[in-house]
Amino acid sequence: MKDVTRETLDRLTRTACRRMYGGKCRRCRVGWAPMEVSHFIRRANIATRWSPLNTDLLCKLCHAILQQNWKGYQSLKRRLDGDITVFQLCSLNGPAAYKPHFTAQSFRLATHEALTELLSKELSGLYLRLQVFQDGLGVVSIPPVEVAV
Repeated sequence: MKDVTRETLDRLTRTACRRMYGGKCRRCRVGWAPMEVSHFIRRANIATRWSPLNTDLLCKLCHAILQQNWKGYQSLKRRLDGDITVFQLCSLNGPAAYKPHFTAQSFRLATHEALTELLSKELSGLYLRLQVFQDGLGVVSIPPVEVAV
């Protein structure tokens, strides 16, 4: 079995989050400020730590504001992702989230595979769009990029 570390999953989660939200802050929509990946439910909770639903891309200022304002973060999350997502994430927060049939390593491995697949599909789709655009201009296509894990 492949040994997947928390650091690897954290890196994949950050990459997926930045791509999912196009490099712009989900709160103020600024794209030029330094960005951070924020976790709606704290990273200490393994059940939600690497879930794309639990992450938001925020500029440093918005991240600092929302870290100090749980109700404000909850309101933003409800507005952007809906009540059901917030309910699902909150229901996984706490003892009810513990899944005894998952060892920490098997959970990390499953999450790693899911994130790698998500990024591979996204990069493939980007490659296909780029290829169609380039072919339309008569430019030679660039080979697809592999996801480094």
